[in-house]
Amino acid sequence: MIRYKYLLLFMMLFGLAACNAWLDVESDNQASDEKMFKDYTGFRSALNGVYYKLSEPEMYGRELSWGFLSVLAQTYDAADVSQNKAYKAAVVYDYNASDVKKLISEIWKGAYNAIANCNKLIAEIESKDASFFPLGERERNLIYGEALALRGYLHLDLARMFAPAPTTGNDGAYIPYVTVYPTHYESAQPTTEVLRLAKEDLLRAKDLVAQNDTLYDNFAYANRFFADDSGNRFFSFRGTRMNYLAICGTLARLCLYAGENEEANRYASHVYDLVEAKTDLWNIYFTHSSNLNTSGSNKYVKAYDDILFAFYNKKLTEDVEDFTEEAGMPKMLLKNGSTMFGDRGDGDDYRQYLIDWTLGANRSQKWLDLGASESFLKVQYALIPALRFSEICYILAETAYGSAAGNAEAVAYLEEVRGGRGCKRNISETVSAISFKEELIWEGMKEYLTEGQTFFMFKRLNHPVLSGSESHVLGNSFVLPLPDDEKVF
Repeated sequence: MIRYKYLLLFMMLFGLAACNAWLDVESDNQASDEKMFKDYTGFRSALNGVYYKLSEPEMYGRELSWGFLSVLAQTYDAADVSQNKAYKAAVVYDYNASDVKKLISEIWKGAYNAIANCNKLIAEIESKDASFFPLGERERNLIYGEALALRGYLHLDLARMFAPAPTTGNDGAYIPYVTVYPTHYESAQPTTEVLRLAKEDLLRAKDLVAQNDTLYDNFAYANRFFADDSGNRFFSFRGTRMNYLAICGTLARLCLYAGENEEANRYASHVYDLVEAKTDLWNIYFTHSSNLNTSGSNKYVKAYDDILFAFYNKKLTEDVEDFTEEAGMPKMLLKNGSTMFGDRGDGDDYRQYLIDWTLGANRSQKWLDLGASESFLKVQYALIPALRFSEICYILAETAYGSAAGNAEAVAYLEEVRGGRGCKRNISETVSAISFKEELIWEGMKEYLTEGQTFFMFKRLNHPVLSGSESHVLGNSFVLPLPDDEKVF
């Protein structure tokens, strides 16, 4: 049973309006539609509000990135995370522990509340003519497309958490796909149907945002983490919004998860080709990988040049520090970090320099404020990576291996990331399927370290969770239980 309220936030991101411009609500806690959507600013505020809530610690600002999902991926030392009651139980997959059940319930409610807000926004914008918006069709389509894309993205992640992976062959009905507002009850649907509907939303969204991202703003991607020169901040920062490439990349991720390898390859190839064509504008493509090993404050802790989509939280480093520091000592220390690098012959991998090895602390620096003074370095501190270009290369590598494209092409995509990250150990084109899969898994573990995607990688492959020499066979533990008040009896 889905129970949620319409909690549309009036929070402005990136200085669109005053930070305290919250929406007045009626006594029944329902937002006043007439007030909210009386002009175009309400639509912008509504969309920003969804991103704002999704970037908070209960969602992608912690639990769905460096927190809960990374604990499930055996990223942290078990004795260390035991200082947190929920994580102490989660690291041994005790989902019946009260603190874990509460955490899971908050994720469920947070995701479906965001979906409710998307549904309300979609319903409102479908009734508006393009002339309602200052930039006409371009603006209407952009807001409409982002709301659809977020709805698809969230349902995909809900399926990846609360339903068995397609590779298991279990196509039971675990979660509902909610597309209307208001609603108080929605039946769960088979995972194949959830993924089909998410794909449908993403495809519609792709065509809607393309007008802005590929026609009007040819520099949208170059300025994806900064304001453009137009003075209109709502159309800036495309890297922290559901932009065209983020949507195409999510389609590739979804298709790979669904076992639709040819389609996954097609969408990933589209992203790859566009990035290749815009290299001079993007200035990405692992160009700053060597700066990962810079000492002191001038370090690219998020390797943000490779990020296609990220959430954004201005208080992220403060939240991380509050959560991971106790009496001046760090918590959430990494487990078996060295096994991903030197022990596998990749001692030259730049990604190891994103780990603070001093005094045996083994702490990820991705989420720390190292004190950089340059704006192009400081901007990364607030970013919560959600989709990287490296994942696109991994998808291309995985779907090319054993296909008509040939293993040489598969290895080339994998080597493209590895070479950009400083790895000099070459992978043979004649490597076996098992060994190639192993290389992909360890690459993912290094690339996604503390970002939440490692758990999803193991689940998609129905593969034991690896950590050093440890191997955790999860089986049913890959599937999070529904909150108690959502179960239908």
